[in-house]
Amino acid sequence: MDTLLAILSTASITALITWASTKGKTKAETAKIVAETYGKMVDDLRSQMKFQGEQLNQQSKQITKMSERETEHMKMINRLDAEKKDLIATHHKEITALNEKHHKEKTDLITAHQVAETELKAEIQKLKNDLGSRMEQIENKLQ
Repeated sequence: MDTLLAILSTASITALITWASTKGKTKAETAKIVAETYGKMVDDLRSQMKFQGEQLNQQSKQITKMSERETEHMKMINRLDAEKKDLIATHHKEITALNEKHHKEKTDLITAHQVAETELKAEIQKLKNDLGSRMEQIENKLQ
């Protein structure tokens, strides 16, 4: 029985050592698998972050270009608006000058017409007076 006990003790110790060493190996293998899995997950996340970073950089460049184009367009709009205002002011001055010229010409024509009318009335009156005088002379001669 001592032999049996010794064999059992030796077998138990061997089994215990085997179990302990297998348990450590299993833990190490599991830890290695977990580490590799997490490593792959981290690499995947880094890859995704890099890809998204590149997309953000491209979008940022596009936004910058669009902003620059918008600035150029706003400058063009402001320049055209200023030109429009200048043209309107110039045309307004020209129209005002033409209106003043037309008004002066009209006034001058009315004045000239009034002077001519006054002269014609005076001439008509003179002719009437001359005619009256002649008619008196003719009547005096006839008598």
